Order: sequence, then C-alpha cells, then structure tokens
Amino acid sequence: MFAQLVAFLILAAVAAVEESGPYLVSLLRESVPVRRKGKVVSYKTSYSGTISIGSPPQPFSAVFDTGSGHVVVPASRCTSASCLTHRRYNASASTSSAVINADGSEVNDDEECDQVTIGFGTGEITGELVKERVCLPSSGAVPGSPSAARSLLDRGRHRSGG
Repeated sequence: MFAQLVAFLILAAVAAVEESGPYLVSLLRESVPVRRKGKVVSYKTSYSGTISIGSPPQPFSAVFDTGSGHVVVPASRCTSASCLTHRRYNASASTSSAVINADGSEVNDDEECDQVTIGFGTGEITGELVKERVCLPSSGAVPGSPSAARSLLDRGRHRSGG
C-alpha cells in the first residue's frame, strides 16, 4: 500500500493542553467484531472525532490514536484509490501551513523538502511534513465552522503572552 500522504506535527498543541488543563473532546466509539471459525472472539475498537486543519479550517474525521504524535491525512495532490475515497488536505489553500523537514526546519519555496515513510502493520505511507494549525471542535458547535474551531495553539499563545 503506497500513497502520498501528509503528516502534521502537533507538538505545540500538546503544550497548550498541559498548560490549560484537560480538554474534553466528544468521540465516537466504533467496534468491529473479529471472527475466527465463524465465532466472534474479540472486537477491534477505535475512537474517532472531527478535527479542523488549517486556516480557513478544513474539517476531517480522524481516529484518535495514542500511538502517534502526528496527524496523518491524504494530500490534495494524492491520486491513489485510497486517497480519492477520503477528504484530502490542501496545504496551498491554508494561510497557516508551513512545509518542514524531518528536523523541524522550514523549507524555502525554492528547496525540495524531506520525504518521510511511516510503516504500519498493513503497509506504509510516504509523504511530507507540514507544520499546521490543528483545531478541536468546541462543545455544541458545528464541526468545520470557524466558530467551532478552538485552536489549542492560539490558547497556548494567549496564556504565555506570545
């Protein structure tokens, strides 16, 4: 499985949460039965919710997985079958996106950026790293609307005076 995807660093958002205390997000629990010899032997469970990425916000349904410090979404230029069945992130449509290298340094417009490959049990993905604004919906708001996006990054800046 090879698809060009984009990974986002959300390290600044983690710092903002720690500074301001817990931030509760409503998630949907999804369970799929695991069958062996026709019998259900266990369930695979995941928790998903809505996030917004970029400015203006681009809404995505995301699986909240504690095994990674990155948010991985398909890039708008990806044309593989798996990318075409999902919403794709358009970095050029966002005023807050910045392409970065694996070491976190920003990439100039005239430079090539690092390509990273992440392996999973079922395959791998290859793509570029982008530093971007990732927002969680505030309670009772319509996902994807500008008023719904409460930016943890902005909350952290306001508290630290930056």
